[in-house]
Amino acid sequence: METKPSSANLGAVASVRGSVVDVRFDGPLPPIYSVLRAGTENKIVIEVLAQSDARHARGIALMPTQGLARGMVVRVHPELLLNQALSEPLHDEKNLWEERYGSIVDLERHLHRNGPKIIKFFLHLSKDEQTLKRQRELQSIRKSLEK
Repeated sequence: METKPSSANLGAVASVRGSVVDVRFDGPLPPIYSVLRAGTENKIVIEVLAQSDARHARGIALMPTQGLARGMVVRVHPELLLNQALSEPLHDEKNLWEERYGSIVDLERHLHRNGPKIIKFFLHLSKDEQTLKRQRELQSIRKSLEK
């Protein structure tokens, strides 16, 4: 019996260090000792050994990790999912983009309050317009520093 991939059983490779693989999940983490599959045609088998935090699981690849790269999709073994009572999805798919955009805005506000200056580049401006805008901003910064 083949299960349809869902956000509950998909993760992404966060890092690969030799045979140690860190995987990020947006949904619930797979239990320790569960089997993950990754790589082309899901040939790389990874056994979960630890749950680093609420979003990351660390596993050991049971075969060479050649070709496995950050961002690649990782699937929880389907038989494991059939035996688990998974919770409801964490995100409302209708509002997913608004939630993600809100998270970005919240991060930018936090960074702005705590030091670094955030400069957004809008792609709908021509390069000439962007250059003029940046030059005006730099002049304004220089004037404020001279005071």
